Amino acid sequence: MQSSSGARLKAYFRCPKSYKREFKEAKCALPISVGQRYHNGDEFAAIIERVNNTFKECTIIVCDSLQRYTIQMIEHCSEERAYKIAMEQGDYWLEKNYNIYNNLSIPYKIMRWDEWLSHSQYKLQKAEIENLYKFQRAFRDAICSTTKKFLIRYTAKFKNIVNKELIFHKSAEYMKEECAVTSLWFPEEDLDFQAYPGSQPNELVIAYKYFLKSNVDKILQWLSICFVKE
Repeated sequence: MQSSSGARLKAYFRCPKSYKREFKEAKCALPISVGQRYHNGDEFAAIIERVNNTFKECTIIVCDSLQRYTIQMIEHCSEERAYKIAMEQGDYWLEKNYNIYNNLSIPYKIMRWDEWLSHSQYKLQKAEIENLYKFQRAFRDAICSTTKKFLIRYTAKFKNIVNKELIFHKSAEYMKEECAVTSLWFPEEDLDFQAYPGSQPNELVIAYKYFLKSNVDKILQWLSICFVKE
């Protein structure tokens, strides 16, 4: 994919070599963080090109309504207002990026976050995550560590922080919901890999192992997306 500077932007997956032997017959989850730079424009086009040339199938999961927690923190608005904004942003992302993801020649489908929140197993999964948070220290510490890092970045960017406890709570709720939903992806959609920029959060690692105790080798494997200009 040609970047705006003229260099060719390419995406690649940083992962163990053993994963690559499975790619050709594998199904990939591509979670979309609406609003992030890497899920728009040249970078997103490079991701789609790499996914298209690598996997058998792809499920694009637009994590729009999940962003209501972040929107509440930034906009200082009600949950209802934050949800409305999040869904509008999801609608806009789907329209804006249609010409990019529609370049996929492999079979693909699009799912939105609310489809998982209304899933028949979601409430049970969320209750299990709440128990895990309450009773397993390693999981709770992982969420708290990620939340503290977010709070540091957030307070550095937004100086008028009035309620750090609220921000900490919303951030933790974001991650617990994320763990509950993404833990459904492998058993429900038979997905093999999920591709996302950056490293896999520790709380997801713990949650996956908890829910897939009897089949740890088939945990939804993480592919870290990286970019290079040629």
